[in-house]
Amino acid sequence: MMWWLLPAVLFINLAALGLLIGYSSLNLRPYIPLHDRAQPLTMRQITYFMAPMLPTAASLLYLWPVFAWLRRVGTRNRNGAEVAQPSRVVEKAANAPLALAAFTLLTWVLLDVLLIFRLPMVFEQISLGLWAHFIARPL
Repeated sequence: MMWWLLPAVLFINLAALGLLIGYSSLNLRPYIPLHDRAQPLTMRQITYFMAPMLPTAASLLYLWPVFAWLRRVGTRNRNGAEVAQPSRVVEKAANAPLALAAFTLLTWVLLDVLLIFRLPMVFEQISLGLWAHFIARPL
């Protein structure tokens, strides 16, 4: 029933990251200084890891009570009546799409903030258009 949510969050973020990487490599290749390519790839690798994994991990933590309740669905108490779902679980399940979208957006905002700090190291002079391009593109 809800098992597809976590793979969907992961897939959506991987697809967005792939589009961003493809667009960046095709669009910005002539403008990136040569010295930037010689720097270690650590920042890029961290970004590639954080973009899909942070929202997926946050989604897992958010949905953990819902998944735990789903494992107990159909169980009965001592009187033979079905165990009612806790209101916290119902609220989390109802708010799941909005929460998962918020986790994704917050992750991309965090990556954008890291990029803002990185830009002055890559370019000597940054125009307003470059700032707008680098900030708006990931978001």
